[in-house]
Amino acid sequence: MNTTFTKNDNVTEMSNSFDHVDLSEMPASSIDEENQSSVLSSKLIGMDGSNPVGLTDEEAQESLAKHGFNEVVINEQPIILQILSRYLGIVPLFITTTAVLSAAIWSDCTQDPNFDDCECNNLNDWASFVLLFIELNLVVYADFMGSKSSGDAMKQLQAASASKVGVRRNNEWVQLPTRELVPGDLVAVTIGMTIPADGIVVHDGEPLKLDYSSLTGEPLPEKKGKGASVLSGAVVLVGEGEMIVTKTGATSSLGTTQALIADAKAEKEKGGELANLLSKVAMFLCVYGLLAALIIGVYTGVNFDGSSLAESFKLAFVVLSAILPVTMPLVLTTTLAVGSQELAKDDALVQRFSAIPEMAGMDILCSDKTGTLTLGEMTVIKEECVVFQKDKYTVDDMMELALVCSRIEHSDAIDKAVTKFFEDPATVLADYELSKFVPFDPATKKVTAVATKKSTGQELCVVKGAPPVLMSFSGVDKGTYKKAKKALDEKSARGFKTLGVCIQLEEDSWELVGFLSILDPPRSDTAHTVSKCSELGVEVKMITGDQKLIAIEVARQLGLPNGLFFDKEVFHPNSLAANRAGGFANLCEKAGGFASVSPEHKHRVVTSLQQKGHVVGMTGDGVNDAPALSIADVGIAVAGATDAARGASDIVLQQEGLSTIVNALYGSRTIFKRIETYLTYRMCSSFVFGFVFVLIYCASSYSFPTWTLILISILNDFAVSSSSKDNVMIQRTPQRLNIWKVGAVAASMAIVSSLQTWGFMHSIVDYDGSEPHFWGIRPLDDISENKNFTGCEAAAFNFLVLIITLQFDLIAARSPKPFFLFSTEKVDGHFVGIPPPSKFVIAALSFSLGIATLIAVYWEDNWVIGSGYGMSGIGWRNAGLVWAWALLWFVITDLVKSFVVALFEKIEKDSSHGKPWGAFFQNTLTQEWDQDRAGEKKKLAIESLRGHLAEYDASAKSSRAGSDLFSIAVASSLQLQDQTALEEEEEAMVPLTHQDELLAVQTLQDDEALLRIISNMAHTINALQQQVDELSAAKEKGAGTQVEV
Repeated sequence: MNTTFTKNDNVTEMSNSFDHVDLSEMPASSIDEENQSSVLSSKLIGMDGSNPVGLTDEEAQESLAKHGFNEVVINEQPIILQILSRYLGIVPLFITTTAVLSAAIWSDCTQDPNFDDCECNNLNDWASFVLLFIELNLVVYADFMGSKSSGDAMKQLQAASASKVGVRRNNEWVQLPTRELVPGDLVAVTIGMTIPADGIVVHDGEPLKLDYSSLTGEPLPEKKGKGASVLSGAVVLVGEGEMIVTKTGATSSLGTTQALIADAKAEKEKGGELANLLSKVAMFLCVYGLLAALIIGVYTGVNFDGSSLAESFKLAFVVLSAILPVTMPLVLTTTLAVGSQELAKDDALVQRFSAIPEMAGMDILCSDKTGTLTLGEMTVIKEECVVFQKDKYTVDDMMELALVCSRIEHSDAIDKAVTKFFEDPATVLADYELSKFVPFDPATKKVTAVATKKSTGQELCVVKGAPPVLMSFSGVDKGTYKKAKKALDEKSARGFKTLGVCIQLEEDSWELVGFLSILDPPRSDTAHTVSKCSELGVEVKMITGDQKLIAIEVARQLGLPNGLFFDKEVFHPNSLAANRAGGFANLCEKAGGFASVSPEHKHRVVTSLQQKGHVVGMTGDGVNDAPALSIADVGIAVAGATDAARGASDIVLQQEGLSTIVNALYGSRTIFKRIETYLTYRMCSSFVFGFVFVLIYCASSYSFPTWTLILISILNDFAVSSSSKDNVMIQRTPQRLNIWKVGAVAASMAIVSSLQTWGFMHSIVDYDGSEPHFWGIRPLDDISENKNFTGCEAAAFNFLVLIITLQFDLIAARSPKPFFLFSTEKVDGHFVGIPPPSKFVIAALSFSLGIATLIAVYWEDNWVIGSGYGMSGIGWRNAGLVWAWALLWFVITDLVKSFVVALFEKIEKDSSHGKPWGAFFQNTLTQEWDQDRAGEKKKLAIESLRGHLAEYDASAKSSRAGSDLFSIAVASSLQLQDQTALEEEEEAMVPLTHQDELLAVQTLQDDEALLRIISNMAHTINALQQQVDELSAAKEKGAGTQVEV
């Protein structure tokens, strides 16, 4: 290089007053009096005029012993209080009240006169008290242990993925966990990191730009230069340098508010669409239970002779405790905890439990490109680099200038690519004395360095950054601009990331030296991941800050199905493309991705997609991704993400690339399906309890022994808890909870189950022995005579038929198809068909049904363990007949459920195609026929138009694979721009882009009337073109043939 560089005072002037701040002149209080120890000596903080050098291991240990780890130990609630607080929920309080009433109120043994032959105990119902006490404590204990184990697992996972920072120890830079920082440590500050402790900026050069919004609520960033104090918790938006730690842990500014932050996170964890929906379901069941209990209490108090008001009140509470969703919080917590641990095995750390069901419904994944879809391991390809002033510079000269604008230590991916180009970059930089360095800023997309070359004495100002930014600098002549534009398009189209290098010749005059060509190839597994996501109904949209041509080429290599990309112009208020799409939100739906975007653009894309009803996931790794990560339904920080990105995300991937997301999708949908199964069954069983007992008490005037009802509830809750580990078919589409569908399925099952159970019970209660029972059952006592059943035998029959019905309803609820249609086939470890129940479900059901059957068969009527009437064994023959009855109706219930599910799926399908829900009940077959005919007409019109216009598409051979020739042709026919303007000045008008054309037609081609008009136009154009060809041919031959036009 033989160019003379001049220094621009406006650029090179040290612009902040912190350059003249000496730490030795600072008051001791600003550094913290407690830290004025041998550890924080003048040597360490630069008071002797030297640069800070950090601590030795011995000094760090001394400081650690005095100040402790850099962490805030949250004073967790004592275990005993955690347990006791679980007794204060609405459902536990109801159960406690029921238990107290059972023990306090004695039974008056009021019974139907037909059952006066059954032994009765008119004492207090201590058996019911004990059973309810056991149920309550089991639920509380299981809930506590589930929360504790999941919390412990979460702490271990978070510890394993704890962030690290660069610390200077023993005069060397090392990476240490944040918790090991101590006062006196010299810490490297980099863009995107969260300040790990309170400290003081000690580096020369440009000030840091910090975001304190999470601490102060102020949205505007603050600048912090040399000598300024910085607080832990702030996020570095722009800049890099060093700081000395002054306060750590609980003494830091963030430590004093850490408990409040933990509470806020806990409140956020309680939220989520699914949790709120389940809360409403629980409230509905509580109201339903209160209504059923009120009916039973009032009826028994008025109509049962001799029944006291207190006993009726107790009975109402017993029925209510059976209807209430006692285990709902337990099953939800356990299912999500088990699911988060399963996801952790696939290297996906869940930071917010409610993100799991939200991920199950995710239908769009917005992904960053660099480091996520690509390797992020950038390499400068020397042969592909372009120098525009070849008479003054070589590629090596340009690379040396780029190195001046790079950091060797604490470098980002771009700087690493530049430094790797040199065998010994430190030796090269030793020839330069750096006077000013302005780090990369996502807003300006450039790095500026002012330096003097020692060997020549030349002063120079170099800028390294995005090519479009540098191409706009003053002094870049038109010829260089055209060369640069051509090179940029060519390299981008081939997938190269380009980086410009400029030098300042004089004030307000710059020279564009050339472009570095950097290769960042796609990950080997990304194409497969994108394909899998597409199979699972998740559209991957690429959102990148790189050039549009680079994005299109990478999309082609990855096989992204939608090649419709837009750059930052579409974010303008009057964007032509957005207007043609019917608004920016519609454009986001149709786009395959966006290029040259800024952080606010990413945020807008996510919110726009959410406004269209999509569940949006967002991946990212940098501070510029944090706003979009925080607003997305599922924010996913990829491996190696900055602290800001990790803090804003819901899930943190521990493995590089997106392949982990496929496993996370499988896992979240499995967890969601388990929750849906539980919710369907829980609503069904509550409905059954309410229906059956209202009918049995009010229509049959039969007083069901309360202790058997409580026993049924306990066995039922035990069995349903196993659903958290049930086998689930992998769902190929995003899953969102349709509470109306779940409620309708549960209600349909409950109606069939309730009516058949009550019908069977009523046949026992109403049986007078005058003729054989219709189902063949008969009393055990003196079967030669025609006798009715005793009250105790009726209790056993009713107990067994109810519990078998409820248990088999769980089998029906777990599958949308008939129960006998199942498959054991697996692909990649996941069931591709409806699987059989898991061993946990089978074991739980077998245990509950086995215990219930043994009780119903062998119980003696003199084994009265509670107040009121007891129960008498019915023998194996009668038990077998009860099983046969329950199994028969289970099949019928299952078929009814399958019909209701199919009905809802049909309605949902019609609704998604624009047909109202009521359309299913209004001549469905006729509408389907009309729709098919309309579809055929539309298809024929489109194919006809393709045939007529495709031959006129000049871009057919050059367009990328997957382009829609029909769309291009129609869009071209709709362009009404004045092409003559191009003759006056080539750049006077920018024609519509290929992507704009595609977008316009994707919006218009659903209009059949428009298709018909364009098709007619195409026929006319074709006919005219044929006549023109004939005229031209006749003219060339000189035949003078007259051709009518």
